[in-house]
Amino acid sequence: MTVSMSRATLETVHVIIESTKSAADVRSALESAVAPELRIALRHDFGTVAQYEVGDRLVEAMASYATATALYVPLRVIVYK
Repeated sequence: MTVSMSRATLETVHVIIESTKSAADVRSALESAVAPELRIALRHDFGTVAQYEVGDRLVEAMASYATATALYVPLRVIVYK
């Protein structure tokens, strides 16, 4: 079996939005604001920190077969206090 490997550099942009609302209110607003054609593909709750990966249904379906596909989810949101 032959294995090939490639390497690519991806740019990451970090955007910080501060809010006077509680983390629970921000989480609730985020979950209700996701557009109908998108969905929260993954949700991790670590108590004071919650991580969401927002993507379309195709990416979610692909990630269930190949977890590396989750690298291509278009938006990762982290809510923390």
